[in-house]
Order: sequence, then structure tokens, then C-alpha cells
Amino acid sequence: MEWGESAAKQLEAVDTFLKNHHVPSSIGDRVRNYYDYLWQREIHSNDKAIMGGLSAGLRSELVLYIYRSMLDKVSVRVWG
Repeated sequence: MEWGESAAKQLEAVDTFLKNHHVPSSIGDRVRNYYDYLWQREIHSNDKAIMGGLSAGLRSELVLYIYRSMLDKVSVRVWG
């Protein structure tokens, strides 16, 4: 299975394989979770490569934009 395929195609191929081999759901769920983990790792790896090529200023701007919803939820305490 190539990582260039879409996630839906990957999942379909895994499901077909598991069904054809009559794999019980207890194992099938673990297989699906593992492939989901690998797929997420690949996404993060690509993110790092893309962001690594940007200037520091543009990278900072992009990170702040991407994680803005998370940052909005964080309360900042200043100890003084």
C-alpha cells in the first residue's frame, strides 16, 4: 500500500483484506488503528518538511494560524 493514496482508499484496501481473510474484529480493529497511526505519522512528517522550508517569520505566522483554536482555549497566567 503506497502512502500517496488517499486515506479512504487505504482504509478500503485494509477492510477488503480483513474481510477476505475472515479476520475477527478484535484483530481487525487493531490493524485499522495501526494503519491510521501510520497515516497520521506520515501527515505530520510531511507537515514538518513543508514548514521546515519556510522562513522563520512565515512559519510562525502559519503555526499561529493552524493552532489558533487551541491557543484560544489556553488561559495564560502571569505570575508576578
